[in-house]
Amino acid sequence: MKLRAFMFFGFILLCTVFFVACTDESVVPDHLLGVWKTSEPKFAGCKIEFRQEVLILGLKSGEEEYHAIKKVESVEERDRPVRHTIHYRDGEGRESKLTLLYSPPFDGAFQLKNHPETWEKTD
Repeated sequence: MKLRAFMFFGFILLCTVFFVACTDESVVPDHLLGVWKTSEPKFAGCKIEFRQEVLILGLKSGEEEYHAIKKVESVEERDRPVRHTIHYRDGEGRESKLTLLYSPPFDGAFQLKNHPETWEKTD
């Protein structure tokens, strides 16, 4: 009887660990969902689009690159933009990341890390 109880609790523990390990970290924050564009001439025709688990990069050529988002890390610091790091797989299957600085006080615009251009939501 003790062996059955031990196996039962072991099974419950295993299920709990599995559930926690498989918790979806890739969900994009709601305020980032949608299509983003910049008025910067060098990015004319480009877009960045966030869906729940997909990053879409719209290129000047009109083509779109689809990337599976693996996880999103968000860091909030007092009096600073929220730093979101989007981890995704590029077209060749390598892990890549896109870091952006989201500024809620400025109508929800963001800048890509180390780039001065401001991206604004268009939808």
